[in-house]
Amino acid sequence: MQLGGLVGTHRTSRAEIVRVADPSRNGQTTTVQGLQDVFDYNTRVDRLSGFGRTRFQVADNLTLHAGAQVAYVKKRVSENPISFFQFVENIQHTQIYFDRDSDIILRTSADQVNESGQLKYSGDDYRRRYGLVSPWAGLTLTLPQQFDVYANYALSVREPTVADWYDPDRGPLTDDVGNGQLKVERVQNVEVGFRYNSDVHAFAIGYYRSAYSDKVETVVDYLDRNQTLNAGKAVLQGIELSAQAQWQALEFSSAATLAKNRWKAINVKEIFGASADAVVGKVVPFAPEQLVTAKVTYRRSDYTVGVSMNWWDHYFATFTNDYRDANGVRTKSELPYFLDIGLHLGYGRKIGQTAVSVRLDCNNLLNREDNYQRAQFTVDSTRNDALSGLPHWYVLQAPLRNAFVTAQVEF
Repeated sequence: MQLGGLVGTHRTSRAEIVRVADPSRNGQTTTVQGLQDVFDYNTRVDRLSGFGRTRFQVADNLTLHAGAQVAYVKKRVSENPISFFQFVENIQHTQIYFDRDSDIILRTSADQVNESGQLKYSGDDYRRRYGLVSPWAGLTLTLPQQFDVYANYALSVREPTVADWYDPDRGPLTDDVGNGQLKVERVQNVEVGFRYNSDVHAFAIGYYRSAYSDKVETVVDYLDRNQTLNAGKAVLQGIELSAQAQWQALEFSSAATLAKNRWKAINVKEIFGASADAVVGKVVPFAPEQLVTAKVTYRRSDYTVGVSMNWWDHYFATFTNDYRDANGVRTKSELPYFLDIGLHLGYGRKIGQTAVSVRLDCNNLLNREDNYQRAQFTVDSTRNDALSGLPHWYVLQAPLRNAFVTAQVEF
């Protein structure tokens, strides 16, 4: 039995410099030095979990294993009162300023009232409770010549985070269906494959299939606030290959994945501005479907020289797999392929009881400007065009040619 106990956090945000519009200056802004609380709240997570596993040696070459993990999770948000400064007009000088003597002290959402004057939220709206069960089972069959065949099944569950269902401005949130709380995301995982291991060589090939139900998807705005919903059903499947080899002072390792990730059903009529009909059957965004990594290292007693390669492709950045560009034309939202070639140099030796090492890592040697690490579907209210306040996708560029030096001394 494992007791998770209490995990608590305290989050607060304050504005120390505030700009307000001043009518006496034709709408120009005035900078106000001062302190304005934005939000202040505590979160608490209680987790009680337990797990068990067992193993059966059915035959000399056949092993069965199974297990399960169960958990009960309680999450709670407690808002703290903050001071709300009033905008007051000084008639004599026709200026707008902050009334710092205001006695308005409220919680950001817990004290909100509806049109009837009743509290908008109850205490239970700030609590979530989840019961989670994650079983797994599998087998390993050992064959002659150092081959293994394996098969595994697991049911994974993930409860929504506090940020998924609580916003300090809007309070407790429901999903975009508008009627209920976010559900636990469940994934049925199946994998089969075989492995070969020897003293100098190893390789493996396997097939995996992950079937999601109530898959959680999130849009983040420019203030790092979430909009989260249970999107629907998706299947992520693919073939994974890996190989390692060693010859004298050379070491080689590589891995490749060929995946097919598709939406099977959408729970809502519209998912972040896109209709469900336009999403079903499309590639699940924000994950490449083709990946290859490789590394070759030459080792001597005191130094190492290595070259690495990281490549991926078929990465889509929107749920519909396309978008409308600045000219109003529908264009695929597929990112260019990613390619990072790296050079790695290391030197280390032991002086008495002290070990000294220095490492130089050089990345993106080709200096590709269109190497994008990832895309993010987000909302930016700071824009001055038609996309202001609407979900839109942005990309994060990988650093151009760069190098890091790491030195380490162990006593």
